[in-house]
Amino acid sequence: MDGGGGKLAEHDRIGVVGQFAPLLPEAEAGGERLVEFDKAFAACFRRAKEKGELPESADPVVLAQLASATIHTIAIRARAQMPRKELEAIVKGALDVMLGAAK
Repeated sequence: MDGGGGKLAEHDRIGVVGQFAPLLPEAEAGGERLVEFDKAFAACFRRAKEKGELPESADPVVLAQLASATIHTIAIRARAQMPRKELEAIVKGALDVMLGAAK
């Protein structure tokens, strides 16, 4: 994806993940905070869809759940000292799946 035409640029996508990182420890406790985490991501995906950055068929709630699940797995694997390069590959793959249709 390029950064032109209102599309979510690579650095913007990474920034979105970083924006929600402070919520992660509380989200891992489950319940209410996890729901907040998903809602925050869903709002981002909803805005992207409204701007035409995602196809009409995109489901912001499902995309939010995928984003949330990706962050959780990254946190678990990072704590297990998985190499950064492998973590970055997981993030890239997840972003390709979630945002690939926006290319």
